Amino acid sequence: LKECDIWGQSEVLRVLQRYQPQSEEELFDILSLLDSSLVSPHPPVMAATLCLFLSLCSSLPAVSQAALERLRGPLLAACGSGSREMRFTALCHIQLLLRSVPGLLGEHYKRFFCSYAEPAYIKRRKMQVLVELVNDENVVMILDELKGYCTDVNTDTSQAAISAIGRIGRSYSDKCLEILTGLLGLKQDQITSAVVQTICDLVWVCPQCSDAVSLALEGCEEVLQDSQVRT
Repeated sequence: LKECDIWGQSEVLRVLQRYQPQSEEELFDILSLLDSSLVSPHPPVMAATLCLFLSLCSSLPAVSQAALERLRGPLLAACGSGSREMRFTALCHIQLLLRSVPGLLGEHYKRFFCSYAEPAYIKRRKMQVLVELVNDENVVMILDELKGYCTDVNTDTSQAAISAIGRIGRSYSDKCLEILTGLLGLKQDQITSAVVQTICDLVWVCPQCSDAVSLALEGCEEVLQDSQVRT
C-alpha cells in the first residue's frame, strides 16, 4: 500500500472493502495496519480508509465511533488547507460523513463560515455543510452568516446562500421567512428572483407558511424580470 501513489492507495483501500476477516484477531490486525492511513494528510486516502474501517467494524459500533472521532481533527485541518483542491475534497467527504453521523461536527460549525477570498465553488460547498450542521443552538448564528452571503457580488454565491436558507426553512420556517422576506425589500432583480423561487419551494413543504408568503410577495411583480419566476 505504501508503494502506491495517493490515488492508487485509495483504490486499494476500496478493493479491500470486499474482504471479510476470518477471525476477530485478523480484524484487529487489519485495523492496526490501517491506523496511520486513517489520519493521512491526503483526504482521498483518509476517506477510503474510513470507509474500510466502517465496513470492517459494522458489528463494532464503539470502534466505528472512535474512528470517526479520531478523524474529525484531520478533516477539519484539511478544510483549512492552503490548497483549494484539498479543501474542496475534504468538504465533499465531510458531507458524506454527515449523512451517516449528523452530529459529528456540530460544535465546529464556525469552521465552515466562508472567507471573502474563497472561490464560489468552495463557498457553495461550505454552505451545504452548514445546512447539515444546523441545530437549535446554532441556527440563529448560521442564518445570520448565510444572510450576509445573500448580497455577495458573485451571483452563484448569492443564490447558493438563499437556497441554503430555504433548506433550513424546512425545519425553522419562521426564522427563515423573516430573512427571505427582508431580502425582498432590497428590490434587486437577481436576489428577488432567487428569493421568490425559494419561498415558493418552501411553501410546498411548509404549507402553513402560505398566508405569510402571499403577503410578502405582494408588489414583487414590478421588480421581477425573470419570466419563469413570474409565472
